[in-house]
Amino acid sequence: MRLGDPLADVARTYLLFWLSGHIAAAEKYIALACEALKVKLPDVQKWLPIVAAAESSRDQTPKNHELLVHWASVVDIE
Repeated sequence: MRLGDPLADVARTYLLFWLSGHIAAAEKYIALACEALKVKLPDVQKWLPIVAAAESSRDQTPKNHELLVHWASVVDIE
C-alpha cells in the first residue's frame, strides 16, 4: 500500500540533501527523481513550501530553520 504523494518524498529528500550542505547532490537527485518518475521539476517544487514548513517544526540549526521558514513562505498561486 502506498500513502501520500511520491513528489512530496522527492521534495523532502531534496531539502534534506540541501540542508546537509550537499547542494550539488540535491540538484542531481531532484533531476534524476523527476526523470525516473516522469514528472516535471515544477511539479516537485510545488511541494517545497509544504515540506519546508513540516521540516521547520523539527529540531534544526538556527540557519536551517531560517532557510526552511523562508522556503515555507514561498507560495505559487495559480
